[in-house]
Amino acid sequence: VSTITFNAAISACERANQWRHALRLLRSTNAARLAPTVVTYSAAMSACEKGTQWERALLLFDDVRRRALSLDVVCCSAALSACEKGAQWQGSLALLSRMRSHGPRPNVISFSVAMNACESASQWTVALRLFGEMKADGVAP
Repeated sequence: VSTITFNAAISACERANQWRHALRLLRSTNAARLAPTVVTYSAAMSACEKGTQWERALLLFDDVRRRALSLDVVCCSAALSACEKGAQWQGSLALLSRMRSHGPRPNVISFSVAMNACESASQWTVALRLFGEMKADGVAP
């Protein structure tokens, strides 16, 4: 059994909307003496997000940062999606701001998810501001 196998199993849980199983698998990587990667965490975060467990997804994101794993845009976008699902538009803005200042560089998906979170909260002026910032950052819409 390898980390790649766990990643595939957690991704399958995400597709089947089985966030509890995804979290069990993530926890069981320790018993298998494997270190979860940012990919492992991203898959588990996506499973939580799809299961409307945005708080759990953000706790996993905190774990990634605590473990000093190298954040990538996929992991950050999973956290942004969790904020969107949880109507946490301010959290999505904070995360996007952190990405813009510390990396990884946000892409069109990152900006779009943050804009959707703002739109869902009737913060359309903030969404429009983000659109302008996206273009100013050289991210093509």
